[in-house]
Amino acid sequence: MSLNNTKGFSFFIKLSIVFSVLFTLIFSICGFIIYNQEKNILIYEFKERNILLVETLASSTMKAVLSNNYEDTEIILGSLKDKQKENVPYIIVSDTEGRAIYHTDDSKTGMYYNTDKYSKNLLTSDNTLLGHYKTQDKHVLDISSPIKSPDEKTLGFLRIGFDLKPIKNTLSSLIFNLLTITVISIIISITICIYISKIFTNPIQKVVEATNNLATGDLTQHVTITSNDELGILANSFNSATQKLSKLIQSLAQTVNSVSLAGSSLSVGVSETTEVNKQISRTIDELARSYQDQVDTVNKIMSSIVNLDELT
Repeated sequence: MSLNNTKGFSFFIKLSIVFSVLFTLIFSICGFIIYNQEKNILIYEFKERNILLVETLASSTMKAVLSNNYEDTEIILGSLKDKQKENVPYIIVSDTEGRAIYHTDDSKTGMYYNTDKYSKNLLTSDNTLLGHYKTQDKHVLDISSPIKSPDEKTLGFLRIGFDLKPIKNTLSSLIFNLLTITVISIIISITICIYISKIFTNPIQKVVEATNNLATGDLTQHVTITSNDELGILANSFNSATQKLSKLIQSLAQTVNSVSLAGSSLSVGVSETTEVNKQISRTIDELARSYQDQVDTVNKIMSSIVNLDELT
C-alpha cells in the first residue's frame, strides 16, 4: 500500500469511527432515557392501580370486621387470590394489634404481624402504606390500608402483597426491544457513516494520488472534483499548476531545440546566438520560478490534507 493510500485509509477510518461513536452515544443515551421513563411509568401505574384496589377492598371489609363475620370477605378476597394466582402471594386482614384475623394461608391465621418496622408503622398509621419484602424467589410490594368504621375509627388493617415479577418481565422485554433497536440503528448509522466518510475521503485521495504521480514526472495528471467547496478549489489549483508546469517544460524543450539548430548552422550570426542565449536564460528563470510555485502549491495541498486528517 502506497503512502497516499495509507493516509487516506487512516483518515477514512478516523472519520468513520468518530461518526460511529457519536451515533452510538446518541442511541445509547436515548435508550437509557426511554428505559427509565418507561420504568417509572410502569411502577407508578402499578402502585396507583393496586393502592386503589386495596383501599376499595378495605372499605368493603369494614362490615365484616364490625360483625366479625368474614364469610363474604373470604369469598371476595379468595376470589382475588385465585384470579391473581402467583401475582398475589398473600392477603391479610389483621386487627389493631396486628393479629391476622384472615389469611389466605389458613395456617397463618392468628399470627401476629407487628414485629418489623413496617408493621409497627402500619399499626399507628391512618393512611395507606407501601413496603417491600424480598424472599428467595420473589420481590413483593406490600400495600396496607386501614379498615375504618363510618366514624373514622380504625378497626384493623388490610394487607395485600403484590409480586413485582410482572413489572420485571415487562422491563426485561423493554430492555430487549431497546437493545435490538439500538443495535440495528448503530449498524445503519455505521453504514451511513462509511458512505459519508467516502464522500469526504475520495476527493482527497484523488488529489494525493495525482500529487504523487506528478512527483514521478507525469505531467498529464488532472483531478476532477466538481464541488465548490475547499476541496474543489484545491483541485482547480492543482490542475492549473500542472498545466503551467507542463507548458513551461514544453517551452524549454522548444528553446533547447532552437539552440541546437542555431549551433549547427554556420551562418548564424553572433547577435542571433546571443539572443537565443538570452531566451534560454529567461526560460530557465521562468521555469525556476514556476517550479517553486508548483512546490508551494503541492505543499499547500499536503498541508490541507494533513489539516483535514487532524480534524478527525
